[in-house]
Amino acid sequence: IKSPQIAERIDRVVVMGGAVGAGNVTSAAEFNFFADPHAAQVVITSGLDLTLIPLDVTQTALATPARRAQIAAAGPVGAVVARMLNHYGLREQQEMKFAGPPLHDPCVIAYLLRPDLFELERCFAAIETQSSLTLGRLVVGRLASSSSDGSGQGGENGGTITMAKAIDADGFYRLLVECLACL
Repeated sequence: IKSPQIAERIDRVVVMGGAVGAGNVTSAAEFNFFADPHAAQVVITSGLDLTLIPLDVTQTALATPARRAQIAAAGPVGAVVARMLNHYGLREQQEMKFAGPPLHDPCVIAYLLRPDLFELERCFAAIETQSSLTLGRLVVGRLASSSSDGSGQGGENGGTITMAKAIDADGFYRLLVECLACL
């Protein structure tokens, strides 16, 4: 907002944030968007080439015991990472009854390295910034029905983004193991 000329130098933005389904901080909001919903809304409405990887997708990239074993076998760095993952995200894992902790933020790096691991769709998106009940909620809709002129371009209330709908979790972990083995 203070330096809009910065946007001219940004090729694209990839964000892990938001949730189409239930959030992980409130029933409506994911942590990153809940922490600063106004900033999230500024980014969503910026007009930048934005790819969003929501919680619904990252929660399917679980570090199951079998995947942690593969990571541990990926050399000395992999062994350290596997030990860290044994203690990572335990609260979320227990509350959600996941087979292992989800790796949220590494999904962004995986997208930058291998976008083919993700199923994507273009959609309209906005962030709830007013209601105390749903503060930080990601709201998405079909492009044709999400703007008054049918363009889906949004404006100050929302914007057109690319959103991940799914991840090839096995492919994600193969990539992670390959990268760790090189360290």
